[in-house]
Amino acid sequence: MRNFFSLLILLTLSYPASAPSFENVAWLGCYDGDTCKFTLPGIHPFFGEKISVRIRGIDTPEIWGKCPTEKRKAKAARDYLRNLLRSANRIDLVNAERGKYFRIVAMVRANEVPVSSTSWKLPNRPKRC
Repeated sequence: MRNFFSLLILLTLSYPASAPSFENVAWLGCYDGDTCKFTLPGIHPFFGEKISVRIRGIDTPEIWGKCPTEKRKAKAARDYLRNLLRSANRIDLVNAERGKYFRIVAMVRANEVPVSSTSWKLPNRPKRC
């Protein structure tokens, strides 16, 4: 256990001060319109396989929302994002950081275009349920 923590400290100190980016990641799927899973190439599977990433700059309705309108919009946002990433030839995670709930928060680029720049096509959160 002591060796594990020593390795974690060493890995943390070896990263540059700026937020890392991961190029040509493998997209695995999307839970909703602002959270997807990826595998990061070149990273040990313990740290880089099936990683949940919150997309910076997008805030969509929740799948487990409080009302039918929110749930319907959440599924539409998820389906839009799935189609966008499924059709991309290359996906990059830029300026990745740890966020709330220990998941990664990053700008996601599909074919070098930030996914958040297409967020106007995503359904907005309902104001009130």
